[in-house]
Amino acid sequence: MVTVDQGPSDQSVLELVRAFTAAQDQSTFVLRRYLVPSLDDKPRDRFLDRLTKRITDEDRVDYVKDVAAAVGYDRMGNVKAAYMRAKRYRDAAVHGGNGWDAVLSYGDEGTFVQGFPRKAQPSRPLVNQTFHDLSDDCTWIVAHLNQLLARVLEPGRLLDVSGQPILPTEDVPVLPPSGLD
Repeated sequence: MVTVDQGPSDQSVLELVRAFTAAQDQSTFVLRRYLVPSLDDKPRDRFLDRLTKRITDEDRVDYVKDVAAAVGYDRMGNVKAAYMRAKRYRDAAVHGGNGWDAVLSYGDEGTFVQGFPRKAQPSRPLVNQTFHDLSDDCTWIVAHLNQLLARVLEPGRLLDVSGQPILPTEDVPVLPPSGLD
């Protein structure tokens, strides 16, 4: 049983959900752009849309790492661990226990997480700082994905959602901001 003084705020949980979704979407974008550089053909676009929405998060990261290896980007060794850790916490907070069979109870003595882990007991307390740290890790993952996209796409084709060019940072650290555990 893990005991924490105060559970995470809704804001910190939503911060992680937004950051993880960005990492998830960017991973899918990398796969789509690598598999089919030109998405002008509507049937092909529909096929890829269906294909990339049906893969598991674990497979998604493995495929992205395969793309990285194929284009010679060798700095993604720690991405899967950070991605899956963020996913476990996101799932626990949003889906009510996909990462843990947990029941949150609130009382005079604080918040308690009770139950037995299905995958792994949380290695960090379920507090705001943990969710902020994991959000930073997701931003770090997106930075690596942007580095990868810069190698997959033709020069000048890496654009953000507003159509502005993304200039990937050359020096993305190998380890996630919150470290590994």
